[in-house]
Amino acid sequence: MKPFGMRYCLGAALLLTLFQGSLRADILIYEGARIANVINTISSAGAVTPFITSGINNPQGLIMGQDGNLYEDDRNTGSLLEITTGGSISTFATGLGSPVGLVQDSSGNFYVSDNSIGRIDKITPGGVVSDFSDFAAGMQGMAIDPSGNLYVGDNSSNEVWKVTPGGVASVFASAGLSTPSFMVYDPNDQNLYVSDFNNNRIVKINSSGVITSWVTGLNGPQALGFDPSTGDLYEVDRNSSSINMITPGGVVTLFASGTGGPSGGIIVLPEPSTWVMTITGFVMLLGVAARRRY
Repeated sequence: MKPFGMRYCLGAALLLTLFQGSLRADILIYEGARIANVINTISSAGAVTPFITSGINNPQGLIMGQDGNLYEDDRNTGSLLEITTGGSISTFATGLGSPVGLVQDSSGNFYVSDNSIGRIDKITPGGVVSDFSDFAAGMQGMAIDPSGNLYVGDNSSNEVWKVTPGGVASVFASAGLSTPSFMVYDPNDQNLYVSDFNNNRIVKINSSGVITSWVTGLNGPQALGFDPSTGDLYEVDRNSSSINMITPGGVVTLFASGTGGPSGGIIVLPEPSTWVMTITGFVMLLGVAARRRY
């Protein structure tokens, strides 16, 4: 009798060994350049292409809404804009003062940090604006955790504030920070990652508010965005007009340059149509037209 079972077992082991390579989705990045008044797209290869070149005025917070459209708060016009992926722009809400940070909760409500008057505005899915919480004059970027808690940087007091879903604000972290600007929450490790602008670093803040210096040697870090398919963090360097990719282990590499200077918002999206696997030096395209689900 031939040992068919052993032969198939060895074949399966070899197949499993081959597929221990690096599997990832290509990404597409949207990035708002404040001084240039454009929104760029950046490909997986780091190629920068202007996406929106008119109709915006000092773009700050930039997120992908639950409906698949982009939302951007215009600081100079005090408005929240809705932008389709085809590039059509419409005004979603007005009367926001000087908006900077922008997040959306699980119910579809938007929250905007108003730098000029120290207020967080709440905007319903229908575009109705209301005062949510007043507490700090130097509000910058925002983040939100799965429980609906908001986090906002305050560059006037060099603190990061936490705001409960009920609108109660308290200082969350402050030791050693200098102009905490933009931030993002990682639900996987339950840490808050904050651009500590004047210290040219990114800090990690745990659920107890303990600050750890995570990546140093940056050049004016601002907007941050996670790639949910890999855990890589993308960071916009204001002073070098570039975007860095930072691995979960804190290794920094230049991803794109010529992005147009200061940025208040960045979105990192895995491309649903292409998967890439790298195996011992070879690149294979897998599952073209497959869709990644979360």
